Amino acid sequence: MWKPNVHRVWVAIVVSCTLFLFTAQLWPRLMSPPSMADVRELSKRAPLVFRGHVLEVVPLTFPLTFNTEPSTGSVQTAKIQVDRWYRGKGPTEETLRFAYGSFASNRHDCIDFRAEQYWVVFAHEVGGRLEMIDDCEGALTISPLLGRDLGTEDWLAQMEADFLAGLNDHASAARLSSIQRLGGLKLPSSRDALRGVIENGDAGESK
Repeated sequence: MWKPNVHRVWVAIVVSCTLFLFTAQLWPRLMSPPSMADVRELSKRAPLVFRGHVLEVVPLTFPLTFNTEPSTGSVQTAKIQVDRWYRGKGPTEETLRFAYGSFASNRHDCIDFRAEQYWVVFAHEVGGRLEMIDDCEGALTISPLLGRDLGTEDWLAQMEADFLAGLNDHASAARLSSIQRLGGLKLPSSRDALRGVIENGDAGESK
C-alpha cells in the first residue's frame, strides 16, 4: 500500500521543482510597475526626450546588433509623430529603432510599440540612429492630452503641465498613467493635484 503514496510524493516533488525552475526563469523578466518609474531621473539621463504617438511599426528583416549587443527580440522601427520636445530638438516625426523580445528574454526588450499608442520617450543617438536609453524603461505610456505650451526651457515644468492635463482624460488607463508620471516627476508643485486624486478619484486611482 505504501508504493502508490511514494509515487505520488515523487510526482509532487518533480512538479514542484519544475514550477520553481519556470518561476526562476521568469523572475528576472518581471519589470518594475510603471508607477515606480523615475521620470525625473530618466529625463536627466537622456539627452533627447520627447512625446508623441506611434504612426506605424515596421519590422526589420535583416539581423543586426542592437544597443551594442545582440538583440534578444525582433528588431523593429517605430515611426512617431512628435507632439512635444522636452530635451533636445528634432523634427515633428522621428523613427525610433527598438526590439521587442519574447516572454523569456530575461528582462530585456520589454517595450512593444503599437500604432496609435502615446508615449514619452527617453532617447539618445547610437551610430546615427535614435534608440531608447533603456530597453525596458526607455519609454512610458502617457495620455494624449497636452497642457498649454509654457514657452520655456524648464522641461520639468512643461512635463508637469502635460501630465496634469492627462488627469482629465476620459480613459481611465490614461488617467492612471498621468498619475504615475506625475508621481515619477517628484515635483512638490504636483502634490495638490495628487492629493485631489486620492480624495476624489476612483478606487484604482486613489490607491
